[in-house]
Amino acid sequence: MARRVLIAGEGRLLYFLARRFQSSRSEVTVICPHLKEAERLSRRLKCLVVHGDPTQPRFLEEAGAGKADDVIAATGRDEDNLVICQLAAQHFEVLHTVAVVQDPDFVDAFRKLGVGAVISTTDMLARLVEKRTSLEGLEDLAPAAGQGVIVSDVLLKETDHAAGHRLDTLELPESCLVGSVIRGEKMLIPKGDFLFAPGDRAIILVTPEVEEEAIRILKEGR
Repeated sequence: MARRVLIAGEGRLLYFLARRFQSSRSEVTVICPHLKEAERLSRRLKCLVVHGDPTQPRFLEEAGAGKADDVIAATGRDEDNLVICQLAAQHFEVLHTVAVVQDPDFVDAFRKLGVGAVISTTDMLARLVEKRTSLEGLEDLAPAAGQGVIVSDVLLKETDHAAGHRLDTLELPESCLVGSVIRGEKMLIPKGDFLFAPGDRAIILVTPEVEEEAIRILKEGR
């Protein structure tokens, strides 16, 4: 029997997670708090998409949390991801819960509070970048990515199109995810309204067939 996976979240990460689990023949259900995004996902994914606040038990119930084998919380708010996992475990008796967090300081605390697995995107990307400290400009990090995904580091110059533009205005390919942005000594996790600046290093996860297009858009625009 296929595993029943419930994913709560938003943005490209939600889409890529759902698509990945579908490719492994899991039975996927998605909860998205944004109406337009939920409508778009329902057209693109062959699964049940529920529009609602995943921190509310009634929407988890509507999405079938009581029958789920796994619940993955991947919203943009770490606190919400904790609530979702706690509700899934305590209210719906889900055995396997996963929370995606941006603040690595939350990892141990979330585990102590009963979350089955905690994934820090900041830690993962930091380890990736630390292994490639010699990068200058744009270099392909394909060996580190695997699974048909390329990770590239794009340095944005003042004359590049993305510098001074918001992430959600760039019209990047669907199979491209901006995982983080290195600005000076800080690692930032960008959302749709993130404004790029000259000198930023965009860490992008992209499939090989659209890598060239994604880089061109960042550099030159459409």
